[in-house]
This record gives sequence, structure tokens and C-alpha cells, in this order.
Amino acid sequence: MKKLLAILGALIVAAGAAAGGYYLGAQSQQKAPDDKDSGNAFLDSLPVQGDWGGYEWVVLKKEPGRWLCMTKEIVEVRKFHEAETPVSWADSGLRAYLNGAFLEEAFGTSGDRDRVLLTENSNGSVTFPNGNTGVDSADTQDYVFLLSYEEAEAYFPDSAARVAMYNGQARHWWLRSPGDYVNEFANVDGTGQVNYSASDIHTEGLGVRPAIWRFHASYDVDLPPAFGEMLVGLWQNGPSVGSAISECYRFYEDGSYTFTPSPFVFDPEGWRPPASEGRYVIEDGNVTLLKAKSTVIEGGTWAEDEIAGYVLEGGTERIVAHPEPKEIYTVYLGVFAELNREMFCIDGRTYWKLSADPDAYLD
Repeated sequence: MKKLLAILGALIVAAGAAAGGYYLGAQSQQKAPDDKDSGNAFLDSLPVQGDWGGYEWVVLKKEPGRWLCMTKEIVEVRKFHEAETPVSWADSGLRAYLNGAFLEEAFGTSGDRDRVLLTENSNGSVTFPNGNTGVDSADTQDYVFLLSYEEAEAYFPDSAARVAMYNGQARHWWLRSPGDYVNEFANVDGTGQVNYSASDIHTEGLGVRPAIWRFHASYDVDLPPAFGEMLVGLWQNGPSVGSAISECYRFYEDGSYTFTPSPFVFDPEGWRPPASEGRYVIEDGNVTLLKAKSTVIEGGTWAEDEIAGYVLEGGTERIVAHPEPKEIYTVYLGVFAELNREMFCIDGRTYWKLSADPDAYLD
């Protein structure tokens, strides 16, 4: 995917010069009103993000556009693998289960399935505190995964914070990092210690704590009103509306955006950007658009049409969720005031602000 640079004529931002920039969006600190006290002070202090699959999920880490969520407690006990053959995380039965039956059960009917991001996970060898090196394992792309040895160390302040319960008792839980020997994997024991000496894949009674990276377009930073006043609204590739709205961006206060291509197609062989949606980030004087989903056309033929120029016949549209939000444009905030804050340019295409309401002309 190409990274396209465009120039947006300028915004004079007094507060925007602050170090670290800004993420645009409303402040969000979700906490379920009926949170249960687990007896683990660290877990009880974390924001609760959802109850997918009937389990309570807490937020371990926040990054722009995505949050790392993990079940607050162990959800079940399960072997790492059933067959008596050497196995890695990539080929394990536990990974297949989490990205198959568990994913469908927990998220398939929640309306939140498309917000679970496909994540690149590193599963290479680990050098443990005793100097031993774990067995190397291939990297994977996972929707649902287990924490690695390093992540279990990094995301919890101490051993007590890692203690997890199952049916009222503290229990060991699996990590995806390979251990010292073939067919052994690291785990966290009932006292919260990370065990790199590992457990055999056929060990029964070890718990499972699934983790996901979830797309999230809200941020925990308040912004000067000028940001919202500038971008929030409907921006069209044309100064007025004719028989229908043309190619346009809709920027929302929560930091999300949608892009809709023009319904009028006069050159079906030319490049036509697909409909997309995602989020936008304002940082260091730039607006960056990150695409999370796009609509692609498969099959069909273009037929001439008196009004639209060409229409697609026989094709189908499919929504594609990208493994991670992809950067598609970076727009510099230059001399926006000179354009009266009513126009900007992306990749040589000019857009006019038609309304401060992003949902204008939806009917």
C-alpha cells in the first residue's frame, strides 16, 4: 500500500505545539458498573472493556487505535496440544481452538467481531534468566492469542498481579513462548511467577487466558476545540452538491472517519479509491488517516450509464478488515487559515467542507 503525502493548508495551533502531539477523540475510561472484586488489586484497577463470551476482559495496554485486552480470569483449562508429536505455538491445538471455536463463540454474535485485529506475534526463542535459550518457533498472525514470556513480564508490575483464578482457586496459565525443551511451553504459576522451565504440552489442568488487540478509535487525551472545529464534518470533492453527494470524507468527534467514493464513474479503467473507514490521528502538526476496513469490488463488468457514466453489473462488494490499521495519508497542517478553513487537499484532490455535521446528506 502506498503512503501518500498531501498538503493541507494551515492550522495555527497554539496548544498543538505541545510535546508528543495529540490524538483526536473523546476521553474514554470504561469501567463496568458491576465489576467484581477479584482479590487482585492490579486487575481490579484496570478498565473493563467488555464481557465477550460471558468473560470479563480488562485493558492491559493502550496504543493509538488499538487496545490490548485480556480475560480478567482463566476461562477454562485445556492441554496445549493433544497429539503426541513435536509442536510449536503456530501448529498447536490451543492456537487453532482460540482462533476458531473460541473466537466464534466469544465474538461471533457480539457485533464486535470486526474490531478484533489480526496481530503479528513474535514467537522466537527466548533467553531465560538462567541463560538457557528456548526452542525457536515461527511467528504467527492471530486474532486471539496467549501472552508471551516477555509480555507476561512487561504488562504486570509484579507476581501478585499475575495471579489468576479459576473456579475460586489460583491456577497455572499457559504462555505461548516455547520452553527449554521441545514440546514444553512457558506458563505463569499459581503464585504469579513466570515459569520458563515450562510445562509439557500434554499437561492437564493449566488455564487459558485469551488476549486480543481490539480496534479502538477513542483516545484518552482532551484536545483544544480548534481541532474538532476544523476537521469534524462532511468534506466533499466539490464545493456543492448536485443530484447526489460525490466523493467525500466524514470526520467524527470520536476520532473515526469514513471515505465514500463518487457514485459517478467516468473512467472504469482508472484508479478509483475503495470505500473505507478507520481513524485519524493528529500528532506533531500532521493529520494521519489510518484505514481499518475497506470495501472492494469483486467480479462484474462496467456498463455505460447516461447519468453515472458507468455502473457495475454482476459484481459483488466485500468488506475487508485490515490486520492492523494501515496508514494511507499523512496531511501536513500548513497555512490552513489562508484557505478559510473550508478547503484542504489530499493527494492533489481538493475537498470542501459542506457541513459541520459529518452525517449530513446521508439520506
